[in-house]
Amino acid sequence: MNPALALIGIYIMITAVLQFVGFLISQVVSTFAPTMSLMTFLVLFLGMFWLGWPIAVRITNRLIPVTEAERQRQGGIVEGERVAREKTDLRLRG
Repeated sequence: MNPALALIGIYIMITAVLQFVGFLISQVVSTFAPTMSLMTFLVLFLGMFWLGWPIAVRITNRLIPVTEAERQRQGGIVEGERVAREKTDLRLRG
């Protein structure tokens, strides 16, 4: 499965759930302060798009781990990872 396609699909599902939660919260606010319900809805509506992306990325990373071949195709190991591995190897060798 293409990880980008999975990420977009998960993002759409997560955002839909978060939008529904935001709608419910704005309905609760509407019963106590009707003038604040629209502002609450708008803030939550935009905020849920922002919040949905990191959640979708974390879920996708856990569901579809990146293989070594994909990592090499994407540009290899990050320099920091390589240095950390070398330091660990040196500590293990003694």
